[in-house]
Amino acid sequence: MSARHRTPRTAGLLVITVLALLSLPARAEVAEITVSKEYGIGYLPYMIMEHQKLVEKHGRASGLGELKVIWQTFGGSGLTQGAILAGRLDFASSGVPWFLTLWDKTNGDIKSLGALNSMPLYLNTRNASVA
Repeated sequence: MSARHRTPRTAGLLVITVLALLSLPARAEVAEITVSKEYGIGYLPYMIMEHQKLVEKHGRASGLGELKVIWQTFGGSGLTQGAILAGRLDFASSGVPWFLTLWDKTNGDIKSLGALNSMPLYLNTRNASVA
C-alpha cells in the first residue's frame, strides 16, 4: 500500500482512538482526599458539604466512583498550614496572606481555587474614641 493511501487510514484510526478515549468515564487518581476546615461561620459551606456528603455525591455523578472524604477540623490557620506542608491535607482554605505565605514556602507549588465566602466584618466597641 502506498504512503498516500496509508495517511487517511492512519488519520482515521487516530480520530477514532481519540474519540474513544474521550468517551471513557473520568477516573480519580486517588480514592481518598483529606479536606481541612476550621471553626466558625465562615466554614459553614464546608460543614454543609460534610453533613450532606456533597463531595462524594458529585464525585459519583462525575464518574469518579466511590470517593472517601476525610474532614479534619483545625483550631487555626497555622495548624492547617503545617498539615498541608507535611502532606497530610489535599485541600485547605485560607485568607490571602496565609495563601501567599504558603505559596512562598512551597516555591509556588500550592494552587488557589477561589473564594470560600465573603462576609462583612464589623468592629463593635463601647469606646467612643475608636472611630
